Amino acid sequence: MLGPYIDMGTITENYLDRTGHNVTAIKTHEGKYAIIISGNTHGEILISDTPDGEFKLKGKIKIDPNGYDIKLAQF
Repeated sequence: MLGPYIDMGTITENYLDRTGHNVTAIKTHEGKYAIIISGNTHGEILISDTPDGEFKLKGKIKIDPNGYDIKLAQF
Protein backbone atom coordinates (compact mmCIF):
# COMPACT_ATOMS: atom_id res chain seq x y z
CA MET A 1 0.00 0.00 0.00
CA LEU A 2 2.79 2.39 -0.90
CA GLY A 3 2.21 5.64 -2.77
CA PRO A 4 2.14 7.81 -4.73
CA TYR A 5 -1.53 8.30 -3.94
CA ILE A 6 -4.43 9.95 -5.71
CA ASP A 7 -7.14 11.48 -3.52
CA MET A 8 -10.37 9.75 -4.55
CA GLY A 9 -12.52 11.00 -1.69
CA THR A 10 -13.64 9.57 1.61
CA ILE A 11 -13.59 5.80 2.07
CA THR A 12 -15.80 5.92 5.15
CA GLU A 13 -18.63 7.75 3.41
CA ASN A 14 -21.33 5.67 5.11
CA TYR A 15 -19.52 5.05 8.38
CA LEU A 16 -18.81 7.22 11.43
CA ASP A 17 -20.27 10.25 9.65
CA ARG A 18 -16.98 10.43 7.72
CA THR A 19 -15.04 11.35 10.88
CA GLY A 20 -12.61 8.42 11.13
CA HIS A 21 -8.92 9.19 11.41
CA ASN A 22 -5.64 7.46 12.32
CA VAL A 23 -6.39 5.04 9.50
CA THR A 24 -4.07 2.17 8.59
CA ALA A 25 -4.60 0.20 5.38
CA ILE A 26 -3.42 -3.35 4.69
CA LYS A 27 -3.91 -6.11 2.13
CA THR A 28 -4.93 -9.34 3.87
CA HIS A 29 -3.61 -12.84 3.18
CA GLU A 30 -6.98 -13.58 1.57
CA GLY A 31 -6.46 -10.78 -0.98
CA LYS A 32 -8.99 -8.42 0.58
CA TYR A 33 -8.29 -4.89 1.78
CA ALA A 34 -8.69 -3.75 5.36
CA ILE A 35 -8.63 -0.38 7.04
CA ILE A 36 -8.18 0.03 10.75
CA ILE A 37 -9.67 3.15 12.31
CA SER A 38 -8.59 4.07 15.82
CA GLY A 39 -8.82 7.85 16.11
CA ASN A 40 -12.33 8.36 17.43
CA THR A 41 -13.31 4.73 18.04
CA HIS A 42 -12.09 1.85 20.18
CA GLY A 43 -10.37 0.45 17.12
CA GLU A 44 -12.45 -1.01 14.33
CA ILE A 45 -11.64 -3.02 11.21
CA LEU A 46 -13.44 -2.53 7.92
CA ILE A 47 -12.97 -4.94 4.97
CA SER A 48 -13.44 -4.60 1.19
CA ASP A 49 -12.80 -6.77 -1.85
CA THR A 50 -11.11 -3.84 -3.61
CA PRO A 51 -9.04 -0.88 -2.41
CA ASP A 52 -11.77 1.40 -3.75
CA GLY A 53 -14.38 0.03 -1.29
CA GLU A 54 -17.15 -0.32 -0.25
CA PHE A 55 -15.68 -1.07 3.19
CA LYS A 56 -17.91 -2.97 5.61
CA LEU A 57 -17.43 -3.23 9.37
CA LYS A 58 -15.77 -6.54 10.26
CA GLY A 59 -15.54 -5.90 13.98
CA LYS A 60 -13.76 -4.17 16.82
CA ILE A 61 -10.17 -4.79 17.80
CA LYS A 62 -9.97 -6.98 20.88
CA ILE A 63 -7.01 -6.59 23.20
CA ASP A 64 -5.74 -9.31 25.51
CA PRO A 65 -3.83 -7.46 28.26
CA ASN A 66 -2.11 -10.74 29.28
CA GLY A 67 -2.33 -9.90 32.96
CA TYR A 68 -1.38 -6.23 32.53
CA ASP A 69 -3.62 -3.70 34.25
CA ILE A 70 -4.72 -1.55 31.31
CA LYS A 71 -5.53 1.32 33.68
CA LEU A 72 -1.79 1.86 34.18
CA ALA A 73 -1.53 3.03 30.55
CA GLN A 74 -3.51 6.15 31.39
CA PHE A 75 -0.50 7.87 32.93
